[in-house]
Amino acid sequence: MSKKEFQKPPGPKAETTPEPTHSGDAATHAEKPAAGLAFPPPKQAPKRPKWSASRRVLLTGGLATVGLAAAGAEAARSVLDSRNITALATLPPPPEGPTQLNIVAHPDDDLFFINPRLLWAAREGTNLINVCLTAGEANGRNGPDAPTTPDFAGYAAARCLGLRRAWASMIAEDADHPWDRYSIELESGQQVELCTLRDHPGIHMIFVSMWTDLGKVWGGKQRLMGLWERELDAQHVLHASDTAIAHGGKYTREDLHLMLLHFLQHYQPTSVALLDADPDWTDQRKGADQSGYSDHIDHTAAALFGWNAVREWGGRASVESYRGYYNRRWPRNLSQINRVAKGRPLDVYSFLERGECDMDFGCGDLKVTTLGTGAGYGASTHPRHSSGLALVRGKEGVPTPVAVRGMRLSLRQGQEWKPVAGAAVLPSLTVTGRHVFATAPEYRASRHRQRRDIMHYAVDEDQWTNLRNLSSQGNDSRHGGTPAAVELPDGTFVVAVRCPDLRLAVRTRNENGTWAAWTRLSGDMVQPDIAAVINPQGEPEFYGAAADDLVVWRRRGGEWHFERLGLGAHASAPAALWLPGERLVVAAREPETGAVLAHTLDHDQWSSCRLDFDGGVMAPVLASNAEGTIVVTTDNDQGVTAVALTDAEGLQRNAQAVWSIGGPVLVRQPQPWFDGEGRLHLLALGVDGELMSAHQETPSRVMPQQWSVYDTPELSGS
Repeated sequence: MSKKEFQKPPGPKAETTPEPTHSGDAATHAEKPAAGLAFPPPKQAPKRPKWSASRRVLLTGGLATVGLAAAGAEAARSVLDSRNITALATLPPPPEGPTQLNIVAHPDDDLFFINPRLLWAAREGTNLINVCLTAGEANGRNGPDAPTTPDFAGYAAARCLGLRRAWASMIAEDADHPWDRYSIELESGQQVELCTLRDHPGIHMIFVSMWTDLGKVWGGKQRLMGLWERELDAQHVLHASDTAIAHGGKYTREDLHLMLLHFLQHYQPTSVALLDADPDWTDQRKGADQSGYSDHIDHTAAALFGWNAVREWGGRASVESYRGYYNRRWPRNLSQINRVAKGRPLDVYSFLERGECDMDFGCGDLKVTTLGTGAGYGASTHPRHSSGLALVRGKEGVPTPVAVRGMRLSLRQGQEWKPVAGAAVLPSLTVTGRHVFATAPEYRASRHRQRRDIMHYAVDEDQWTNLRNLSSQGNDSRHGGTPAAVELPDGTFVVAVRCPDLRLAVRTRNENGTWAAWTRLSGDMVQPDIAAVINPQGEPEFYGAAADDLVVWRRRGGEWHFERLGLGAHASAPAALWLPGERLVVAAREPETGAVLAHTLDHDQWSSCRLDFDGGVMAPVLASNAEGTIVVTTDNDQGVTAVALTDAEGLQRNAQAVWSIGGPVLVRQPQPWFDGEGRLHLLALGVDGELMSAHQETPSRVMPQQWSVYDTPELSGS
């Protein structure tokens, strides 16, 4: 189809209420909530007193600006010496125990896009390693009252200091808790700054401190994406005024790749957190959005470098990507409790307390002028790959857990994972019967050669089939999401995935095993994850979350039909479940509360039930047994498993279910299943890398309480 024949529709509009200004934005955003979503207007921070530029290093002009080792670091030597920097020839030994390693672009990406999951992991006792690739110097002006002459080194130092204080407030509950700071010599000759939180040896920050955009000095575009796309030979290091990096340097594409690979090999994380390599497409650019995508171009580049390093590393960590700026284009998913938990360290980062500050460059990022998370992208935290734990139908009635560890599909056998040879895939999975569907990415330098192919793995045959996607390669291939699939009673398969215009595309495998071509379906733009079910007539249905409603694509007599359900906006992907008696349940998160909304369709009439609790950030999962018991699983506001048992009658009466909370801090949606006797079993994959399980002793409404490391249960199942 030619470009003239197919024009992309407008993407979801950005909101326009005030939100915190992120590193790439030159001015505070002015956003307002989407129609129908109530949200209190954010309070503006008190106006800060102006501060002077005395002893500040003002950086202007060509090559001299790059020589910050002489200009910036030396001029601030008294400040640097007072911080007691220690030089090390190599990284110190890694901390013991479960470890999460984050790779971000700017000092604050972790606070805006990954938190509150950082806080949840830290409370679990997980070590946190935060690798920040750029200095985040932006326009060199720290806030609206800063001098007009840019001070790139000073603003970068203020942001790094603000980030250290924010993490100290989260972990040590004291923003001024001291850090120990080191300059680390890499084998390639570059130096990075390592900061460890004193008395908390598992909390590390690594500042690589490349220029965010050296084009501000030299002209042109000289960003991290240029390094990824091989349009830039190398990116120079910016020496922040308070840096521990003692000498200059620059990074080639290979240098940066090998450095990230070294960090992964050194720390051997059980969990890796990245930004989003494939942000949502938009034609309505706002703030620091890149052309064609609703996210900062540095976020995308950092994610591409991160995924590429993870793939070569070959470790077995659970890897997650987090949405960036396009959080503001979909309903907000954080509850009030989680907005407060996420907002507190952001306030510390931006130095909103207006206390004493002995740093001329400032004690935080004064560009951020809104209290807390604001009402834009900070008011959501969206992991892209929550559906990375699934269940394959077992030959003897007990389902087999399946997950992606690193980028390798793995099947659980007893207490061990068995990796599947073949495709390297993203963590999002869908399973139907004994067939697994996932996405295999090719992260190539040229944006025109990017690939995201849908892969089908047949467990019994131990065989992969590449189903490609609607767009063979290039930018359009990046707009998909998690595939969803069903195996129909006649033995055919139907797989669906979001297509380049963010609607839906389907592909069918016939009884003889041949796959038909991809077919584009009309309808609304939806979020990346969709739910697949088979209706009582034996036909496939796919449910998605549009910006303002839940929607469905149904096949009837070989023809596809699209319908808006009229259930309003939801803040997560939906789950769907057909029950005996031709009753349908569709559930998803309620915007801004964390509660689960469960809608029941009975004789063409919808009824809705609000399952209220302090919820987290993952979409719900539904399952039922032969007796009609329905289980809803998701995460709570501490990131652990939340389970509710109900039935269709209870949902239709709007009866409140009792939630049970337990298990590890999650990295994937918890998976429920019922055995042949109707007993509930729960599976949870933790940030520590362990697969945990709990089960009922007898069928009842009593929740499983005892969690242990998973081993294949010896019982008959469903």
